[in-house]
Amino acid sequence: MKRDFNTVVFSPALNFFANKFVERWNLNLVLITLKTNVDKFKGSQDPLIIVGAHFHNKSNPACVIFKKLLDGHKGPQVFLLGGAGDTNKFTAEYVRERNTRIPTYMHSQDDKSMAFLESLGMGHKKLYIPMKRYDRYKPTKLGNKIWFHVGFSSANRVKERYGFDTVVKPIIEEFGKNRVRYINPDGPVRNEDFLHQRYNESFVYIKPNPDHGSTTMWELGRMGRRTICPGHSELQNVVTCETNLKDGKNIEHLISLIKQEEKRIGTIQLEVSDITKSYHIQNDRWLKLNFWDRWNEK
Repeated sequence: MKRDFNTVVFSPALNFFANKFVERWNLNLVLITLKTNVDKFKGSQDPLIIVGAHFHNKSNPACVIFKKLLDGHKGPQVFLLGGAGDTNKFTAEYVRERNTRIPTYMHSQDDKSMAFLESLGMGHKKLYIPMKRYDRYKPTKLGNKIWFHVGFSSANRVKERYGFDTVVKPIIEEFGKNRVRYINPDGPVRNEDFLHQRYNESFVYIKPNPDHGSTTMWELGRMGRRTICPGHSELQNVVTCETNLKDGKNIEHLISLIKQEEKRIGTIQLEVSDITKSYHIQNDRWLKLNFWDRWNEK
């Protein structure tokens, strides 16, 4: 099938996803750096995929360059939102105004993004586009560890964002330090082989903040591990949790859900793996313009 979209531009904040995304979809890559030549896109009408929408921070030189590229480009654009952080008034105003002149579309894949776009009456596609290849993530026997996503910094604001004190610590107290796993933000960089080994040791994934850690959710889901999270209620590989991230209220609910998953230790959850795989779009149809012309359709 002949594609209309052959090039992807990555927001500076999401560059770490770029190489694996390009490998998965065989696209030409444009990374936004201080040396990016945006003039070659000025007046271009070739369609662009845009991953992320972090272009509104005028004090960040990379964001300024990113916005200059977007403004100069005159062809269709499809924004693949990088999470709820991209659903802000700056993104909405840019897309809504631009779409009055040039086809400009938005993609959403989480509850907050979808609700935000619908509140503005903006057309969008809700679908799950794989950011990488997940071939190596096969269903395996569930271990006895609990895997957490705690972010990539030990700064207090990041620890608060992921509920380290209000959610992670109480789970450590309940189940024991030797049964709780997460990447130490201050430790050495962990490669994919290391993570895969750790995933094999786990039986459940806790995602305290629904806006972050979704790649791990897909990886572990394909391996047969459910995610417990206060969001993603539409996904059957996710168990919705009522625990409040900010104050740890209803932590007992999270503990009870973990204990339910704990009963599956030693089993292989093929159904969880299959349903997780089924959510991802697998073909190139989303790289055709006519796919995006029918807004609000799946």
